[in-house]
Amino acid sequence: FVNVASTQGRWRPVQSTFGVRTIVFQGEQPGLIPSKFVDGLRDREVDGVVINPSQRLEVGQSVSVQGGPLDGMAGDILELREKDRVLVLLSLMGQAVKLHVEADRLRPREH
Repeated sequence: FVNVASTQGRWRPVQSTFGVRTIVFQGEQPGLIPSKFVDGLRDREVDGVVINPSQRLEVGQSVSVQGGPLDGMAGDILELREKDRVLVLLSLMGQAVKLHVEADRLRPREH
């Protein structure tokens, strides 16, 4: 990941850096991701490797969503998916709704 402000549009030196395969562009501009995403990866880095969250989630487990518009919503895990995604069954406005949620936004519920 590169801090866009530090390059000031000079992409050639970045592209020739050891370990850089390519820069992802959106049209004529480099693709941007929120710094919060990069901070989340840094928080999970141990000795140069990004580790999965230490919290183990299981199918059937009751969880609650932390943060975002669904903060505090409770549901049950239906499936564990790839890339730290979890399929959760939530009750929204009296309807059962299946949603994919990032694993790090889920916390086990206390019964």
